[in-house]
Parts: sequence; structure tokens; C-alpha cells
Amino acid sequence: MKKTICSLSVMLSSAGLCLALLGAAQAPEKPAKAKDPATADKSVAKKPEKPVDINNATEKELITLPGVGAKVAKEIVAGRPFKSVEDLKNVKGIGDKTFAALKPHVVCNPAKK
Repeated sequence: MKKTICSLSVMLSSAGLCLALLGAAQAPEKPAKAKDPATADKSVAKKPEKPVDINNATEKELITLPGVGAKVAKEIVAGRPFKSVEDLKNVKGIGDKTFAALKPHVVCNPAKK
């Protein structure tokens, strides 16, 4: 009797596994998510049309710089006035990689009063 129950249990388990595998094999594939054109290729760095003055630019202008988002733009504004472009290294959120990406796109003119 025990052998029959054990054998029946193994058969039911095997059948359940087969059904699960069969169901997984027939599951429809999820369609690929459509990419938003604005964020389609994040590997393409942002580049401003002309150099941005870190002492006089608005937060909106600063956000056009590669590696600069809203938080870092606010930190840049809060850290003014800067004496040189290298002073950006002291801004929270700007490390060596971000600074290297920023340097060709920024200038440091005296702050306007």
C-alpha cells in the first residue's frame, strides 16, 4: 500500500512538473518596451551649444551640462562664486569623472553683481 501511494505521489509530481514546464513554454513573450526618445540613449552625453559660465548660469543652463542634474545644479549655485573651473571639484556630486566631462563645456567668469 505504501509503495503504491509513494509511486502515485511520484507520478503526480512528475505530471505537475511537466504541466508547469509546458505552460512556461507556451507563455506568450512580453513585448519589448518602447523606448522614450528623450531617454532612448543615455550613453550620449549632454552638451551645451556654447560654454556655460559657472558663476552666472541659471540652474536650467547648468542642467544642460554632462553629468549635471537638478541636485548638482543647485549645489553649483550654492557654491558660488568660483575663482576657477577647478573649484567645481569641491561641489558635492562632482567627482573626477564628472569634472572631466564638464571641463570642456564650462568657463569661469567673475560673478555679476
